[in-house]
Amino acid sequence: MARARKPGILMVTPEVEPFSKVGGLGVVMGSLPKVLHENKWDVRLITPLYGNIDRKEFNIRRVAGLGKYSFNVGDKTYEVRYYRSNIPGKKVQVFFVECDRAFGRKGIYTFPETGESFPDNRERFILFSKAVLLFLKLGVFEPDIVHLNDHTTTYLAAYLRTQETDPRLRNLPLVYTIHNLAYQGYSDIDTISLAGLDWKYAYMGGPFEFYGKYNPMKVGIVFSDFITTVSPTYAGETLNSDLGYGLQGLLAEKGERYIGINNGIDYEVWDSEKDTLLKHHFSRSNLQGKQLNKRDLLEQSGFDISKLDWPLIGMVGRLVEQKGLDILVKILDKLLEQDVFFICFGNGHKYYYDMLMEAQNRHPDKVRIYRVQDEQLIHLIQAACDIFLMPSRFEPAGVGQLHAIRYGAVPLVRKTGGLADTIKDYDPPHSDGWGFTFEDYTPEALKATLDRALEVYKDKKIWRNLVRRAMSVDCSWNASVKEYEKIYRNLINNK
Repeated sequence: MARARKPGILMVTPEVEPFSKVGGLGVVMGSLPKVLHENKWDVRLITPLYGNIDRKEFNIRRVAGLGKYSFNVGDKTYEVRYYRSNIPGKKVQVFFVECDRAFGRKGIYTFPETGESFPDNRERFILFSKAVLLFLKLGVFEPDIVHLNDHTTTYLAAYLRTQETDPRLRNLPLVYTIHNLAYQGYSDIDTISLAGLDWKYAYMGGPFEFYGKYNPMKVGIVFSDFITTVSPTYAGETLNSDLGYGLQGLLAEKGERYIGINNGIDYEVWDSEKDTLLKHHFSRSNLQGKQLNKRDLLEQSGFDISKLDWPLIGMVGRLVEQKGLDILVKILDKLLEQDVFFICFGNGHKYYYDMLMEAQNRHPDKVRIYRVQDEQLIHLIQAACDIFLMPSRFEPAGVGQLHAIRYGAVPLVRKTGGLADTIKDYDPPHSDGWGFTFEDYTPEALKATLDRALEVYKDKKIWRNLVRRAMSVDCSWNASVKEYEKIYRNLINNK
């Protein structure tokens, strides 16, 4: 008796860790598919082959039987080839769209040196969707569901729903995950012509029209069968506040077909007892290795290791206003009047990088700002710091706070989006909670919460218990993956 075919999911994404990553999207795409595969789903991914991806390291090779294909986007012609690999150590296949003209440069969306967006991002990701559509037609993989991620992939939804003549493809169930509603990718309405789409869908309020612009995120919402975002609280915020960025009405129309699902993290990558990027391992029951990591990071940063008992505040993330940089820089000098260290790793807007570097210049014995991409350093910061800072103006999901509690770094976060769903405020009377939260998006609220955390830090016994409680929180995909599986099964059963 033949075995039943596993249901197939094609994840379409601009980022997949460890090949490419800017933020949480890449982290999720590198971890969620592994869990789905373990749960008997035939999940595969397709993503651009960027110029800084090491083909030899990841054994990236041509897809057998496929040649070179030409695509036109506007007046430009692009040559594409298809490659394949696997998520390292797993059987999850990753397909790559190679095009030197579009993706051969360093950087995913922006110039690494300045953080400015590439001027041809529209063309690049129109091309990507065209290449994915051809990939589906070539039959290398015939999925039951296509799962789109972020606005850069939604041209595919437009092509499938408005142009495709093969009913098998035209009616493929589409899931669309919004990782951040603030990045919708809208552009001039002439994008319709650039993408080769039909103007008949550009009537006022139609799929291709958004206040006189073309909005890829709107297109994804309109044409997908189910919409998810990356935390329940953020889903509610996007329906009931300005965090919907003009799409709250459209999302509300989806009703029960729009939900938030918390992200998890990869326990094989983020394991304080086995992490190959850490020199010193530690556990909830034995925290000595955490102190050794802290000593190493302080020494690496040129700080006085005789002050090891000073609290180390860490931050990892994009240097953009969303992440709370505007309120942080206003209180940083006041914070640094105390006996604390502050270490930050991040890329993003030059304005905020320069502001942080000025703080480093004023406090060279307490502040260190890192910018060069270094995965080992990111793990070391999480493993070394006492307090992990995420004062975000809004945060759809966040993964930094999950890495932090996994590594015993007590998170200090603003109560918004995924941070509100995953971090419980410390409650001394009941010895409950594993972080510090604040609600008002003001420098004063951030400073007051930092002061509260630093006061608790003075009692080493209470702080150790807080760290151990944080490390006991389940940050895995175990619960969330079931919600994705339910969506997939319902769509497959109702085809």
